[in-house]
Amino acid sequence: MINARQTQSWLWGLIATMILWPVCFASAEVAVFATVASMREASPDEGVVLQTLGYHEPGDGGGAVYVVSDGDEAEREAADGLADHVLANGQVARIRVGGTFNPRMFGARGDGQTEDTAAFFSMDAAIERINRAVHVHIPDGEFIVNPLNAPLREMAPGKIRSANLITFRNDHSVLTCSGMIKIQPDVDYTVRAKDGPEWIGFEWFWSVVLIKANHCTIDGLKFDGNGTAFTAGWKGDTYQPRWGGVSAFGEWDNETCHIGNKVINCTILGGGGHGVGMQYQKQAVIANNYFEDTTGNGFSRSEDSVIIGNIAFRSHDAPYVINGRCYNIIVANNVSRDTTNGSGIDIVGADRILVQGNVIENSAAWGILVSYSAQQKVPSTDVVVTDNILIRNCRSLDTPINAEVCVGLPWRGPDGRINAKDIDVSGNKFAIDGTHGTDKGRFVVIGKGAEDVRVTGNTVRGAPNDTREIFAVTAPTRDLVVTDNVWLGDDVAEVIINTALGVEGQLLVNNNTNMSMSAGATAVRE
Repeated sequence: MINARQTQSWLWGLIATMILWPVCFASAEVAVFATVASMREASPDEGVVLQTLGYHEPGDGGGAVYVVSDGDEAEREAADGLADHVLANGQVARIRVGGTFNPRMFGARGDGQTEDTAAFFSMDAAIERINRAVHVHIPDGEFIVNPLNAPLREMAPGKIRSANLITFRNDHSVLTCSGMIKIQPDVDYTVRAKDGPEWIGFEWFWSVVLIKANHCTIDGLKFDGNGTAFTAGWKGDTYQPRWGGVSAFGEWDNETCHIGNKVINCTILGGGGHGVGMQYQKQAVIANNYFEDTTGNGFSRSEDSVIIGNIAFRSHDAPYVINGRCYNIIVANNVSRDTTNGSGIDIVGADRILVQGNVIENSAAWGILVSYSAQQKVPSTDVVVTDNILIRNCRSLDTPINAEVCVGLPWRGPDGRINAKDIDVSGNKFAIDGTHGTDKGRFVVIGKGAEDVRVTGNTVRGAPNDTREIFAVTAPTRDLVVTDNVWLGDDVAEVIINTALGVEGQLLVNNNTNMSMSAGATAVRE
């Protein structure tokens, strides 16, 4: 029985054939075929242009243009039956793509059941041999892919990895999307964990798109990890696939940045890995994306870039990250809710960072962490955390020195190292909850290696812990200012600002409403 879609496709193909056939054969250089299968049965001469009206059936979106080559032995061996096809007379029809690629042109069905991995990699191979900007469009449908079937490539000198599904190698390339790419379910993706080169320790990182160029745009990618990735947080003894949406890297000299790449309007679900991870970038944009069950959307070793207007639910680690040797970054107007194993925002090892207007709720660890980068061994400096709303974060029982905002190193580390310097925490609104333990319910905590910290003009409400300690200094620090903050508590007016571990240089605690210092502390010390 022919369904309505098949009837429509057949009629479209018939009409197009009737229109094109006289024109094509008037020149005797173009031949039109309904499908790839019918084209393969033909025996055209070298140089003839072939037109298909669909891949599997007319009007299925897979129609393409091919040019007949002489079909020597090397070309016949290289033909993959997806992009390039061996014809009945031994000649080879090589796909000729104009401005737009789509996976249906390479045999992808997008029916939500057929695995389309091979079609995507055939498309990527065709992109690789074109030395110009390309436009990739993912049409309507659900395209099932399996990273186990990705070819292995040398992603960097001496580093063999499973290839990304789509790679942009030329400047100004664009990806748009109306369909969904999904990881194939019901597959054991740890099967090669012991000897697969794609594994880095216990983790396997893989992305749908890799950007290795400038001024590229990923607009509206839809990707679903389909429940096959682990999203409960990193565990050093468990093999964990991490499926990402978009990765972007500079050159492998570890110095050269790419410029002007954008990831916007995407929906990235259930991958467990970086929804968007960008390294060695300048003037990059991560904006207006929706992330669910992912982690680590942000920058490393980048500058003059922004993370704006994104929404993240149930990240298994900080959904927004500025990590190591980053300069002049804005993280603004994002939403993070229900992070299962980390903060809402990590600013670590970064300089000149603005964190403004974000809403961070119910993170397992801190709402915002400002500290050093373990990867690059550098502190965070000149960071402004302002006008954010932080709501009942610090839910994890094993997170050290809990607070909505943590400045400095929250765990053990080398003495004498500066981990955070010249930090402003101002104008934020906090809703705290100390009902889960004596170290909960703080709005700010000063950790190890913090200097020149100013906590001013914040408003705090909620439930403090039994000690009523909503601000704490947990390690000796230098030059601390705590002024003009307001505690909107219940009938208890005095809330402890604990500075018992010591402040060197200046300690100014002044004009705070319903807040008092711990016993014996001096308000101003020179």
